[in-house]
Amino acid sequence: MKIYSLYFSLLLLLISSCRTAADQLATPLSPAQLAAYKLQPGLITTLELEENCLSFTQDESVVFWTAGNDWEKQLPFLAKKVNGRFTQAQRIVELDTIYNGAISPSGQRILYTVRQGDETSTWLSQRKEGQWLPGINLTEQSGIKAGYFQWYTEKELYLYTPENEGDLARGRFVDEQLEIQLLPAPINTTKGTEFSPFVGPKKQFLIFTRYLEGDLSQQGFFYSHNRGSESEPTWGPPQKIKALPYGWGAYQSRDGRTFYFTDGLDLFAIPFSSLGMKRTR
Repeated sequence: MKIYSLYFSLLLLLISSCRTAADQLATPLSPAQLAAYKLQPGLITTLELEENCLSFTQDESVVFWTAGNDWEKQLPFLAKKVNGRFTQAQRIVELDTIYNGAISPSGQRILYTVRQGDETSTWLSQRKEGQWLPGINLTEQSGIKAGYFQWYTEKELYLYTPENEGDLARGRFVDEQLEIQLLPAPINTTKGTEFSPFVGPKKQFLIFTRYLEGDLSQQGFFYSHNRGSESEPTWGPPQKIKALPYGWGAYQSRDGRTFYFTDGLDLFAIPFSSLGMKRTR
């Protein structure tokens, strides 16, 4: 009987410890904690500009981001990695100002959005002989308006579209024309805005931002497991990532250890484990 009681006590202690650890992981990071994770202060994260829309080439040797003090007119930048750190931010003057954008895995294409008032258009620029060519207006070609892109491959993307107050969609290039297909519920909602998706390796998970006016529980980063396969994903009910403040621009490093995002002011690089989720390679 004593052995049974001891076993039961140990079991309760173990369960309590697991819950405590989970609760700690779900606790929002404090401003002081976040400040320690700013991405390369002085080069990428600066005091002069507000940074967002981060993306990398497949080998992570080049980083692309936008920065500015006007939401509709952001400046696009690139930086190359040297000895493990990014150096010398270079503005892409050929693109002028943009709303948001992302660089392709090869580093040879940038898909971006231009915004003028309430109107947006989607553009594609390609790099040739070290220069970025004038963008092609994909909205004029197909009528599609999209933004907050993630290049899953050179041909497949995940993105935001303004349908239903803002939905997530899968996109693909067919003969240089962009075609999109909306993701189903429970990812997209009828009243909330879903945007800025990131699909992990082999489509094991999806992280995105949701904003529903007046409902704090539906504002922030959300995480969904793929219950299907890479070729036919089935996204499970999204769970809110409580460790993070409201933001967007989710991106996981290639080794799975680092999670990047913006709060609209600065870019951060935090341990993926601090999200309270199982790290997926």
